[in-house]
Amino acid sequence: MPEPPLVVTAEPDGLTSVLKKAFAILDAFDHQHPVLPVSSVMRRTGLPKSTTYRVIGALMEIGAVERHSGGYRLGRRMLSVGASPAERSMRDVALPHLRALHRRWESTVHMAVLDGQMVLFLEKLCAPNTISTPVIVGGRLPATSTALGKILLAQDCAPASAVRKSQAPYRRPGCEVGHLREIAYDRGHLRVDLSCVAAPVSANGVVLAAISFAYPSSEGDAAYLVGPLRETARTIGRELAGLPAATFRSMLAGL
Repeated sequence: MPEPPLVVTAEPDGLTSVLKKAFAILDAFDHQHPVLPVSSVMRRTGLPKSTTYRVIGALMEIGAVERHSGGYRLGRRMLSVGASPAERSMRDVALPHLRALHRRWESTVHMAVLDGQMVLFLEKLCAPNTISTPVIVGGRLPATSTALGKILLAQDCAPASAVRKSQAPYRRPGCEVGHLREIAYDRGHLRVDLSCVAAPVSANGVVLAAISFAYPSSEGDAAYLVGPLRETARTIGRELAGLPAATFRSMLAGL
């Protein structure tokens, strides 16, 4: 039986106005301005002070915006808006392993996927008393400016989107994990005093994501972090590969 036609009714002008203001404030944050004081939000949106405070307060109540370093940033709940169900499922599998890595080495850990020429950050676990990284969960950065993006762009393997278009249910011929580049660095691109090392997360021959450590540039290649990072990436990949076939296909189709 066909579904009844969708009937769109006009909303009160007041609600439309509030929604426009809320999205204007959310749009004020980007990879160059991940944290903003109220004065900057006002300047970038053109909203008056009282309105800005009122709308930010409402956004904080639902987790869309949160306080950070004397200003505001997008809240972690925005990940549920910016990421697909497949990306959220992948993050859920990876999170226990990322937490263990974070606790063991007391370094900031990231997880991201490729989104065109950008990387979308699915997770960030911050280490205390370390250099702050200009990253927010659900945010994006140019792929070429991050170790995560470099390792994802550098793979010999076709991306997940190309695998979906092939006839193979999982694996493209010649697309083996052993043929992939396993490490990429970003040395001071986003901040002179900050470097990152990243490793790909692969399952059934498909590169799905990447994880990284952030560390002070003064530590050079931070060789002591490479082994644990690669092992964690492999562990996450094995767990993803061990998902039921239908679940893995569904996750792959959603990327």
